[in-house]
Amino acid sequence: MTSSAERGGRARRGSAARRLGAARLVRRGALLLAGALVVTGAWLGVRVVLVHQELTALLAVADRAREIVRPSAEPLDLERVLAEADAVSRHAASIVSLTDDPVWRTAEALPLAGSTLHATRLGVQALGEAVDGARPLLSVTAEVAASLRLDGEHIDARALSRVGEPLLSARAALIRAHAAVAAIDRDSVIPRVARPLDRLEAELAAVLPVFSSLAPAAQIAGAMLGADEPRLILVMLQNNAELRMGGGITGTFFAVRAREGRLELVGHADSSAFPTPDGPVAAVPDALVIGSPSKVGRFVPNITMTPDFPLSASLASAWWRLHSGLTPDAVVSIDPSVLATVLEVVGPLDVDGVRVDAVNLVDTLLRAPYLTLSHDDQTGFFRDVSEAVIEAALDSATELPRLAAALGPLAERGRISVWSAHPEEQAVIARTPAAGMLARLSRAGDEGYALLFDNLTGSKLDAYLDARLALEAGACRPDGRAQLVLTASLSSGVPQSVEIPWRAAPGFGGFAREDVALRVTALAPAGAVPEGAWIDGEPVRMMRDELDGRPAGVLPVVVRPGQRVELELRFTAPPGAGDDPVLLHTPLVADADVATSGTRCG
Repeated sequence: MTSSAERGGRARRGSAARRLGAARLVRRGALLLAGALVVTGAWLGVRVVLVHQELTALLAVADRAREIVRPSAEPLDLERVLAEADAVSRHAASIVSLTDDPVWRTAEALPLAGSTLHATRLGVQALGEAVDGARPLLSVTAEVAASLRLDGEHIDARALSRVGEPLLSARAALIRAHAAVAAIDRDSVIPRVARPLDRLEAELAAVLPVFSSLAPAAQIAGAMLGADEPRLILVMLQNNAELRMGGGITGTFFAVRAREGRLELVGHADSSAFPTPDGPVAAVPDALVIGSPSKVGRFVPNITMTPDFPLSASLASAWWRLHSGLTPDAVVSIDPSVLATVLEVVGPLDVDGVRVDAVNLVDTLLRAPYLTLSHDDQTGFFRDVSEAVIEAALDSATELPRLAAALGPLAERGRISVWSAHPEEQAVIARTPAAGMLARLSRAGDEGYALLFDNLTGSKLDAYLDARLALEAGACRPDGRAQLVLTASLSSGVPQSVEIPWRAAPGFGGFAREDVALRVTALAPAGAVPEGAWIDGEPVRMMRDELDGRPAGVLPVVVRPGQRVELELRFTAPPGAGDDPVLLHTPLVADADVATSGTRCG
C-alpha cells in the first residue's frame, strides 16, 4: 500500500519531468526558430547582395545606352542600343524574380529592414514594367530605322505609323512606373536603396516628355510627310533676342515640300519680303491678345504676340499665302535652341566662313551679329545659319530616331510648336505639348499660370536676359482659398563696356537704348483674382485684363545693365485650387530656372 507521501513524491517527480520535457521542447523550438531565422536572414542577405549586384550592373548598362543615344554627330548604332536594351531587360527580370516571392514579402513586415525591403520590391517592379513597356518600341524603331538607311534622304513615311501603337504603350507603362516610384515612402529607407530610387524617379520623369510629344506625333507623321499626297510645311523661326509672348519675333520663314517621305527646302523669306497691309491678314480675336489686335495681325514680327499658337499659325499661313500664293498644310515654329539641339546631332557647320556649333550658336547668332553687322547682314546671316541647320537636318534621315529623342522635350518647354490645316491632324496635335502655350496652360486646368514677356523697345537685348521664376503658395485666406505668389527675378547681362549700335537697340518707346524693357503679363486660371504687383518690394500699378477668359495682370518692367529686378504678382487661386500649381513662361534665349510649390486650403 502506497503512502500519501510516496504518491506526492511521484507526482512531483512527474511534474518536474514534464516541465523538463517542455523546457527541452521550448529550447528545441527556439533553436529551430533561431536556425530558421539565421537561414532566412542569410537567404535575405544573399538576395539583397544579388539585387544590389544586378541593380549596379543594370545602371552601368543604362549609362552605356544613354551614351549611345545622346545627341552626337556620330551615326546612331541601333544594334548596340538593342543589345543594351536586352541587357537591361535581363537584369530587370532577374531583380524582379529575386524580390517577388513570399519570403521576401514576409520579411517586409520586419522592423527596421522591412521598409527598405518593401521599397526595393516596389521599385524593381516599377522598373520591370518600364523596361517591358519600352522593349517592343525599340524593336519596331529598329525596323523603321533600317528602312531609313536604304536612302539617306528618304523617310518611309508609312513605316512611321507602325511606331505609333508601341509608343503609346511605352508611354503608358512609363507613366505607371513613374507614379509607382514617386509614391514609395523613403523616410525609413536606407540611403543605399533610396538613392537608386531617386535616380529611377528622375530618369523616368526625364524621358516622359519625349514620349508625350512623340507618341501622338507618330500617329500623324506619315500624312504630314506626304505619304498620301504632297504637303507644304512652313517652318517659322522665332528670334527670342526680341521677345514676344509666344517666343520671339518671327522674321525668317522656310517652305519645305514633303512628298512620300522626301523633304525638300523649296523657298524662304524674311520679314522685309512681306507687304504691310491696311488691316490684319487674318482674323485676330480680341480675346486672344493683350492690346491691339491690329498690331498682331498687320506686322509679320508680331505673329507670336499671343500665346495661342493656332492663331499665330493661321497668321503665318496667311502671310505666306500673300507672299507666294501657296497655302501651307502645316506650320512648325522653332527657335535657336532647336537649331542648337540639331547641331548636337548633325555636328558643327561652316556658314559664311563662320564655324557654328551647338555651344556657340547663341553668341554667334543672337549676340555678336547685332554688334558688328548691318541690319541686312544680320538678317541674312540669321537666315543662312537657320537654312544650313534645317538642310542638315533634312539630309539626316538616318538620324531621325536620335533627332526625335533630342527634340521631343523641347515641345514641353515651348520651343517647338506645330499646327496642321487638316482638322483630323490638328485634333491629335491639340492633345500634345506641341499645340502651344495656351494649349499647355489649358491642360493644367485650375492650377495653370504663365509669365509672358513682350519686348517694348525694338531691341535685340533680350538675348542677355537671365530669369529665375517661381510660383509659390502664400497664406490661406479666411474664405478657404489659397493665395499664390508669382515672382520673377530678372537681370540684364548687356555688356556695359561695349557701345550698342542703334540697329541693335533703337530705344523705341522712350526707353534708354541699353535697357531691357518688357511688358510682363501674368496669366491665371479662370476664377482666380489678381491682387497686386510689387517691384523690388515697392507696390506698383498693375493693369488688369483678360485673355482667353483668364484674368491677367500686366505691367512694364525695366532692367538696366548689371541690374537685377525682383518682380512679384499675387493672385487669389480659384476655389479648391492651389495645391499643385504649374508655371509656364515665354521661352527665353537661356532656359529660366523655375520653382513651384503649393498648399491645400479649405
